[in-house]
Amino acid sequence: MEELEKLELEKYLLKKMNEANDILYISLKELEELGLINLIDEILDNPEKAIEQIKTIVKEIQEEYALTKVDYYIAFTDVQYYRNVKIRELRSHHLNKLVAIEGIIKQSSMVKPVLKRAVFRHSCGYEVEKEIKSISDKISKPKKCPKCNKSGDWEIVEEEYIDIQRLVLEELPENLTGGAQPERVTAILKDKLVEPKINDKTVPGARVRIVGIPRTAKLTEKGAIYDILIEVNNIEFLEKNITDIVITNKDLVEIKEIANSNNPLDLLVENFAPSIFGYDYIKKAILLQMVGGVKKIRRDGTKVRGHIHILLVGDPGTAKSTLLKYAAEVAPRGRYVSGTSATAVGLVAVVVRDELLKVWSIDAGPMVLANGGLLALDEIEKLGKNELMILHEAMEQGSVTISKAGIHVTLKTETSVLAAANPKFGRWDDNLSLVEQIAIPPTILNRFDLIFLIRDKPGKDYDEQLAERVLESYVEDVDLAIPVDLLRKYILYVRKNIKPRLSNEAIARIKDFFVSLREKSQELKAVPISTRQLESIVRLAEASARIRFSDIVEKEDADLAIELTKRFLEEAGVDPESKVIDITILESGKPRSKIEKQKLLLQLIKQLDSGEGVSEKELIEKAKEYGLMDSEIEQLLYYLKTSGAVFEIKPGILKAV
Repeated sequence: MEELEKLELEKYLLKKMNEANDILYISLKELEELGLINLIDEILDNPEKAIEQIKTIVKEIQEEYALTKVDYYIAFTDVQYYRNVKIRELRSHHLNKLVAIEGIIKQSSMVKPVLKRAVFRHSCGYEVEKEIKSISDKISKPKKCPKCNKSGDWEIVEEEYIDIQRLVLEELPENLTGGAQPERVTAILKDKLVEPKINDKTVPGARVRIVGIPRTAKLTEKGAIYDILIEVNNIEFLEKNITDIVITNKDLVEIKEIANSNNPLDLLVENFAPSIFGYDYIKKAILLQMVGGVKKIRRDGTKVRGHIHILLVGDPGTAKSTLLKYAAEVAPRGRYVSGTSATAVGLVAVVVRDELLKVWSIDAGPMVLANGGLLALDEIEKLGKNELMILHEAMEQGSVTISKAGIHVTLKTETSVLAAANPKFGRWDDNLSLVEQIAIPPTILNRFDLIFLIRDKPGKDYDEQLAERVLESYVEDVDLAIPVDLLRKYILYVRKNIKPRLSNEAIARIKDFFVSLREKSQELKAVPISTRQLESIVRLAEASARIRFSDIVEKEDADLAIELTKRFLEEAGVDPESKVIDITILESGKPRSKIEKQKLLLQLIKQLDSGEGVSEKELIEKAKEYGLMDSEIEQLLYYLKTSGAVFEIKPGILKAV
């Protein structure tokens, strides 16, 4: 290094030392501004040597200025402007050089100490010192003593450890093209990078940029095949709402043209999954879901989610899966997964054994990796009980706490869920309620803002149009006025920049709808809507305003939200027996009418019981006087028995608890 360059570097380092605690962040862009091009080349191509040179100069500065001697950790920043490498592009020519890599943390291990330096003493008294140069090295006892040339016994008389943590990084979904599967790389953090202030952030689902040195690690003891792992020099946490999608000035002009059209939502619907005929109201709902409402934190600290959840239930062959896959492709941070595979790998996260460090680590599932985006969950009814329990917490709270094998961590799941389910009996039956037809507990159903039924009902006009659209798709591709890439950028832009608030007119419209529907509950003996649906309407109305590029939620936005909610209630919230809307079905799994009949039957048992129980035959005859049918009474009694409200003291004799 020339004298002038060294002087410039000394000035720069002195300034940085005055700002730093124990980590000295060296910016390559700042070095370039100082004209230290040779040093940048040295850092990129021979980082270990460059770090030693910088540490030597730091020590000289400390002595010259009588500064407190701090063993600074040297970390490099702005490397991405000089050597940014995608995970799938890592090759052997990158080995032992400095690179910047961006990705999502898929797996995160516990911090574990590793032997860094050891002094071995032979039985003859001779000592040998060993130290690892890279994280892929291992310290082992010497085979022979250099002094006496004997193997003999060795003992460790000095040892020095370093803390390390293993991360598995996965490629960012927006960087993938076509149907490419994300690739992964192992990254090793050590020294200052595993201290609590940084370690608390290295959780699965976090988006990071790592600066590090690619090393080789043998895949097997025998053989010449190696894997690449990154020895991390620095880690930067990317903001959760920022993606790599670049919106150019040209894009912005096109985005504003869409927003300024007569009806931007209708225009977006026309260009969303155009190969799927119909379902315009569902497409509208999915677009609103991608945009989402506004997350709020109330004065008392409670949080109100902004992300919207939608469930599609319907007959086979009604394009549910196609809609989900298309939505996952369009949505920023979208992921598609089926219920079967999600059960196998863990929907949110699983605790796995890290074979490299021999410790437990957390492997993030698709819901964590899609944090801030959309999870398209197909065949949700095939999820296991454990996954459904975790899904319940994740959908409502926007986070999940994992406590297992000594690991306690909270993972963010602020993810919109677009799910699809098939009826238990193959096709939808209008004579049964939603809960009776899908294997999903009411606690989960109640977390969805909208539930739509998709039925395959034959009709000449509709079937002709459907056949025409399907056959046309085989002849030529549908011409899109708004390409998928532009649609994704539109969604991303409004999510970042539009934060609407409710107008007085919108508040009045939503209030009138809620109150008028609730007023009917007395005469209908049902609960047509609850505050949960009220909050859903607000989220949908905010999303509608966002799509219009409006900072104010107007009456028209409230009308659209109410229209979608009414459709949901009329399709999925109707009691098949009374034919009235009853949201109790989704809350408890039974309509209000059935709950009232259970109460009646329980009351009759208590009235007829003289102390020794009541005959089941006598109870049935009495219940018929109140208009109950034999089959109905049998079902009600079965539930009362299985729930523990009623038991048989002897065959045919019932008693209430």
